[in-house]
Amino acid sequence: MPARLPLVLLALFCFIAGCSMSRVPAEKGIGETAPDLDLTDVWTGETLALADFRGRDVLLNVWATWCGPCRREMPALDSLQRERPETLVVIHASSEDINTIIDWTVDVPTGNRHTRVEREDLRGAYAAAYSIKPVTFVIGRDGTLRARLVGAETLQGFREALGG
Repeated sequence: MPARLPLVLLALFCFIAGCSMSRVPAEKGIGETAPDLDLTDVWTGETLALADFRGRDVLLNVWATWCGPCRREMPALDSLQRERPETLVVIHASSEDINTIIDWTVDVPTGNRHTRVEREDLRGAYAAAYSIKPVTFVIGRDGTLRARLVGAETLQGFREALGG
């Protein structure tokens, strides 16, 4: 019996550790002011900041040209931008080489802004986008980070994230 005590204690420890690790942590930054990012418009070379779009909802879509799910959700984002031209801006941000982004957008034009972001800037509230694509950050008109959508989303899903 005493030989089993270490095994029982180990099993109990693993059970307790597993239960505490299964809790879903609060999403970093949700409900707070969205951290600013320096974005470079791939067509004009203009440097943009998220703060430039205060007063409009922003969908910051972090994507990559090699990402199939990213490419599949582009038409939904394009449709949404056309539906709400006065109240919404959709920004596609990629950390790839600027010429790679330009080549792709020539082949698959959208009405949305395509930008380049430094990979190192995808940290803090944007850390999910560092290794997972696509990730779309929903930023309210007041600059508050309202939601983080991980993975490809549908037009209806984007509408719901924007509140209808």
